[in-house]
Amino acid sequence: MSNIVYTLLSGIILLNFSYLCYRYSRSVVSPAFTFSSVWAVSLVFLSITPLMGFYAVNSFSVLIFIFGAIVFSLTSLSIQFISACLQKSKKSGQLETLNYDKLLVFFIAISIIFLPLLVIEIMSYGSSVPEIAYNLRQATLNGEKIGSFFTANYFVIAYFLSILFIYAISKKLVRITPVILSLVPFLALTLLLTGRSALISLILAWVFTYVFSGGKISIKVATSFFVAFMLVLVLGATLVSKVDVAEASLGESIYILLVHIVDYLFQGPVLFSHYFDNQIHIRESWDTLNSVCHALSKLGLCTPISNVHADDAYFGNNKLGNVYSMYFAIFPHYSYIGIVFFIVLYSSLCTYFFEKAKHGSVFSLVASGFLYSAIVLSIYKDGFGSAFWLFIKFYLISIAIVALFSNRGLFNRIKT
Repeated sequence: MSNIVYTLLSGIILLNFSYLCYRYSRSVVSPAFTFSSVWAVSLVFLSITPLMGFYAVNSFSVLIFIFGAIVFSLTSLSIQFISACLQKSKKSGQLETLNYDKLLVFFIAISIIFLPLLVIEIMSYGSSVPEIAYNLRQATLNGEKIGSFFTANYFVIAYFLSILFIYAISKKLVRITPVILSLVPFLALTLLLTGRSALISLILAWVFTYVFSGGKISIKVATSFFVAFMLVLVLGATLVSKVDVAEASLGESIYILLVHIVDYLFQGPVLFSHYFDNQIHIRESWDTLNSVCHALSKLGLCTPISNVHADDAYFGNNKLGNVYSMYFAIFPHYSYIGIVFFIVLYSSLCTYFFEKAKHGSVFSLVASGFLYSAIVLSIYKDGFGSAFWLFIKFYLISIAIVALFSNRGLFNRIKT
């Protein structure tokens, strides 16, 4: 009971701190406010989840969560203050110079080329959608590479462009219907191939982009994002048979799915807490520098962890999970010093890209959207260190897009 009360009080204190972060940053999607508020809300929820069969979070790990949130937010606010002092006159950014209609035509064209190839590749995994989804999930868990080099990078390009389309929609630079229709096949195959985690990350990046770009927050927009988020959670769970609602009534199905969603969202801090307290013993298979190691492996300088899926452990009564929050990628390998170092580093990068995105940088907007999702999902996984190799690809894509689709770009000279 003492741990539950301590967790609740810690969450309330952190909520007040996050409000101060908002008052200074003046943005609900700023890194400082987002990180502190996510962990504050999580701690409040974790104080009541024992009533749902969760194990309680121990007080020592709560201290790490509070310390990490405060360090992250104070670092971000400091960089934001420095950026405001050094700010020069605002120039027209890259985002305002892109031709989004031609960018959409380009996306549709590459989708027509690569999506059929990808469908052919995955048909060998089964004869029905549930069977294919389950077998793909097992193949991924076993470290098997799905798809060719070209189809894999198609998904990176599609992820990148979808964020730009959300920006264009918020600025009324492109029509929403063609964008949605062009994205549906990509989203469906993403759910099938990579599961719901990648799609949840993408939806959160969309939310950031829409709000950051000044999109109007109406009931319709909020409902659309919420429905998309819940739909991905539910479909992702049922496709790979994580929940069984085949013989359940409507009421029972809703209850089963709600319990599963809560389990999915809040197991991370509980499992890390029990790892930190030596109550569970698992392989330390997460490393925040594994993506850097993956990049260096191209030069033969490092051998990355091939299978980063963590061991299963119980986070409650008959509740089995294998996600341990972002801290599991840091603490086992780098201890307390590593927590301080990487929290400061990731906060600095998040805030740097956030400030650059304000000036219209294409790369910084997409990076900020991705990092926003990493902040929100930090209670679930490490989305920061794992993005190093991906960001190299993002940067190269941004150079190509500006060169081809800006006012002076190659494709913009072609008459349509």
